[in-house]
Amino acid sequence: MVITLSDYPDVVNNINVEWNKATTEFDVVRDKLAVVKHGDTRYITDHSHFSSVQTARRRTDGGNAQKTDVKQGYRVTLTKDEIGMEIDVTKRMRRYDGMGAIMNEVRKIRDGAQRRCELDITSLVNNAWSSSYTNLDGESVTTTAPDGNPLMYSAHTSRGSSNTYNNQVGSVGATHDPFSPTVLEALEEAGNRLNDEADGRNVPTQFDTIITGRHAPTVNAVERTLNSLMYPGSSTADTNRANNNLKGRYQHLILPFLDIDPATEGVDSNKYRYTFLANLRNEDRNGFYMTFSQDVMLDEGESQITESGIWQWVVTADYAFGLTASNFVVGTKGDGTVIA
Repeated sequence: MVITLSDYPDVVNNINVEWNKATTEFDVVRDKLAVVKHGDTRYITDHSHFSSVQTARRRTDGGNAQKTDVKQGYRVTLTKDEIGMEIDVTKRMRRYDGMGAIMNEVRKIRDGAQRRCELDITSLVNNAWSSSYTNLDGESVTTTAPDGNPLMYSAHTSRGSSNTYNNQVGSVGATHDPFSPTVLEALEEAGNRLNDEADGRNVPTQFDTIITGRHAPTVNAVERTLNSLMYPGSSTADTNRANNNLKGRYQHLILPFLDIDPATEGVDSNKYRYTFLANLRNEDRNGFYMTFSQDVMLDEGESQITESGIWQWVVTADYAFGLTASNFVVGTKGDGTVIA
């Protein structure tokens, strides 16, 4: 006979207290990076961005106003998957380790589930120049943008037009230079050349966030650019560059797992200097998307106490993630390689 923990409300209450007291080993940033929805019970969801209305035309005296419509962009289908972790607490663990050690294990499995959620959504940035990657389960996960190309690409297409756009730091043949005020300016200019994915019109993007990993030289270069009173690298004698016009222009989002290999959780030095400029605050433009039917939680229905005296505690989450657009972000690898 198997008894679930829900049959022991006092035990569950103690576990939940420890669960809520737990502090994560890293900053949970998915709500800052992506459009995150909670409580969506649909297994499969469809997503699409629509164009803004057409530009108004002149109306003649007594004439009718021209009718307008919006065009649908690419359609993206996302399917939810469940993650789960279990720890076993034996009778001897309860006897000799005490409740302190046991509750520590409860907190750790919460971290493990949170880490997987962060790894998954960060993989869309981590693999911005790739079409797919291999995850911890050995599965191949597609990371293409809605037009079927990698998120960072030199010729993104629009559904209703033959126009293309490049959302990398420079044109093909240039180099992926590391972050600097000059590179930031190049990223901003790339944002002026993005197109609407539904009708191909030019839609300059109002960026609000610089995205990097934990690489200290890159992080510090961004912080100096955004916080210096004087323009970085300028001389006090240079009156034309004394004031830093970039100060406070963007928020800086550091992704703890940007340079982590999603298959091995080892460090990938090729991605140390990845830097992106994005529009994240506008949900209608942000293309990083994550939807939960169940957030990370201790599953009382699956957590059990067996006849052999083993307590089995299970943490689960159920969600989908993917890209719903590519015309909201520009980036550089920062490694000096040639842009393809």
